[in-house]
Amino acid sequence: MVLFKFSNISEKLINLIFFSWIVLATSACTNVFLQPSRGKFTDPHRFNIQFAEKQLHVNKDVRLTYWHFPAQRWEEGERSLVKPRAMLLHFHGNAQNISSHFRGMMWALPVGLDVVTFDYQGYGSSSGTKDIDSAFSDSLMMLKWAETEAEKKNLPLIVYGQSLGGSLLLKALENYRPKNLKLVVVESSFSDYGTVAREALSRNWFTYILQPLTYFLISNEYSIDRNRVKEIAPVPVILIYGDQDSIVEVSHGKRLYKYLADPKELWIHSNPGHINGMFVEQGKYKKRLIEKMNQLF
Repeated sequence: MVLFKFSNISEKLINLIFFSWIVLATSACTNVFLQPSRGKFTDPHRFNIQFAEKQLHVNKDVRLTYWHFPAQRWEEGERSLVKPRAMLLHFHGNAQNISSHFRGMMWALPVGLDVVTFDYQGYGSSSGTKDIDSAFSDSLMMLKWAETEAEKKNLPLIVYGQSLGGSLLLKALENYRPKNLKLVVVESSFSDYGTVAREALSRNWFTYILQPLTYFLISNEYSIDRNRVKEIAPVPVILIYGDQDSIVEVSHGKRLYKYLADPKELWIHSNPGHINGMFVEQGKYKKRLIEKMNQLF
């Protein structure tokens, strides 16, 4: 009886390992990092937040959806628009879409920031299909678009990338730096695709032995270039990480900090969770970020 159970468990384990290998082998390398959703999770109107949904054409067949939130505040339940002092372009993480991620940036509206957040191809109502090449080109295109839009309104530009979005943002900035860019914020983002994939596999005993496969199956084509990323300077970069983050380890932030040139800052908090830096410790890091912006513009 015991032998039969052991054999059954062993067979399931072998099947699980084989299936995991197949998933990695057929995931088109870094496409395994993209987990989009088409459905709408939350409507900003539910929270009395004013916004406009717009689209930007990549080509005649593909368009990206973005949401524009004008700077606004709420007093006694009444909403009123405020004069913007800067534009913030948000690059969200690898899962779901802007209808779930936008809430993490709403703290910026009452302090006078226009917020724009967008979906990569294959996410939400953006057309196209998920692809790491497209996600990067989408990020680069939105960076250039935001430069022009902010310039039209005579506003400085802030860029804020979270998790995968932060990695895409830094890679895009290696290739193009808007002339009106005043601040770069990167939260819980990984320094390279291969390392974060190996770390994810190492957390489960049944995938632990699959780690070597990442050297062959995970492309680092869009990983941060330690030499080119220095060229973001003299624009200041703020890195925000949690040392209890179970998704992206704090070592990625420390590595990126070494790659970057001054001015740079690394803020590390000791709270569990992923991309929650603006909300931990009674908003301590949100206040620090606002103070930093007050110094810059």
